[in-house]
Amino acid sequence: FYYGRNPSERGTVLRYNYFENIPDVYNTSAIYHDDAACGLIVTGNIFNNAGKMVSLIGGGSDNVYVNNVFLNGKVAMRIGNRLQTWANWLLNEDGLFQKRLEEVNYQQPPYSIAYPSMVNYFDKVGEPTGNSVLGNLFVNMEEGLNGEEEWAGWKSDNIIVDKSIQVEYTENGGVSFSDKELIYQLIPELKSIPLDSIGLYGNKSLKRNK
Repeated sequence: FYYGRNPSERGTVLRYNYFENIPDVYNTSAIYHDDAACGLIVTGNIFNNAGKMVSLIGGGSDNVYVNNVFLNGKVAMRIGNRLQTWANWLLNEDGLFQKRLEEVNYQQPPYSIAYPSMVNYFDKVGEPTGNSVLGNLFVNMEEGLNGEEEWAGWKSDNIIVDKSIQVEYTENGGVSFSDKELIYQLIPELKSIPLDSIGLYGNKSLKRNK
């Protein structure tokens, strides 16, 4: 999932998806918030061997990750502050970000009512703010978070487990976990993920999941 270089793009919810087997030889990601992309809610997803940096937040703000499962990989989440370094040109007066925000009249209703934090967007001087990472489970990942906890809004209820837990396929094409009891014990809210219906759906030329 990719979006980026437009801070006015907000309000999308990415929920109940299954990402797996994304090669990690290059800088791959399951979710890439490119160039300060903001306002994405990621909840109830399963990431299994899903890229070199499963989630890459490229300097954006107000992104929320809650009750997701990250399994078997290198870096679960990477966050940086590129708007304060090599990408600060995006904040130039009359630059790209200003033009794109003005296209949606970001300081006027209805946009300013829906997204009040954006009214003073340029006062933040490019620092990632308002992100929140909470209630996620990280299993057999080499690194949970690469970057500043403050930028990510990393909360203490994220759980990191150094144990091999695999994704299994059910007879009807859904998914499950090799140790589902442990996962639900650690974060009971993960029971809301619809494992029987999550994942790839088949068509005439493609079978559902495996």
